Amino acid sequence: MSWRELRQKVLEQLSDTLEIPGEILPDLPRIILLGDFRLVVENHRGIGLYQSDSVKIATGCGDLVVRGRDLVVKNILPDELSVEGRIRELSFLP
Repeated sequence: MSWRELRQKVLEQLSDTLEIPGEILPDLPRIILLGDFRLVVENHRGIGLYQSDSVKIATGCGDLVVRGRDLVVKNILPDELSVEGRIRELSFLP
């Protein structure tokens, strides 16, 4: 088990034990998908890849890969970013 996986597991157990929502814990991304055209990611760590058919976003639980077409990063702030276009797939890479 990697350090990242162990840390994630401990944070999840802490959240369950203290009965607090997981999104309050630090480093966990909050991902909001609006239809198939807009994605908002809070608590990101930056963009690793940016192409019209693929965007890789670093998060506390690994890289979030967004695939689709005509993808555009519309908004990027220190704590939030949004991607718009025809979103077809979301996946996490460890």
